[in-house]
Amino acid sequence: VIASAQCSLDDAVEDGRFRRDLYFRLNVLTLKLPPLRSQPERIVPSFKRFAAAAGAELNVAVPTVCPALQELLLKHEWPGNIRELKAAAKRFVLGFPLLGSEPQGEKYLACGLKSQLRAIEKALIQESLKRHHHCIDAVSQELDMPRRTLYRRIKELQI
Repeated sequence: VIASAQCSLDDAVEDGRFRRDLYFRLNVLTLKLPPLRSQPERIVPSFKRFAAAAGAELNVAVPTVCPALQELLLKHEWPGNIRELKAAAKRFVLGFPLLGSEPQGEKYLACGLKSQLRAIEKALIQESLKRHHHCIDAVSQELDMPRRTLYRRIKELQI
């Protein structure tokens, strides 16, 4: 059994807030891990990894993690540590507010909208290309987009 606590179980046992017998059954090995907020270098890479996993699990495109979002991630205290970060990544992929009901600032919202629009445009072009067996003329006509613009968007979106 692996268990974690947000307070010292030694102190909780002494104060009578945690059962002594249960403590000794669980306390085979104690690992003290630093809180996520004291390891800022792990926050953004872990968030990206969790977002990619959530995108794969939910079968949805993962929006781009822009600099404004990275700044927001690094400023947050993460009292729930890695579990809170994982939940935030899942909310991000689903398009919900990243940190629950907290205001997230116009910079992030604009960044989020921009990355979501890019993801939608990329998906539309990819689906049309697939449907028309990569025939640029047919895709251009379906999307009502000049061929030159379509080629440029394919290059920019790395399709």
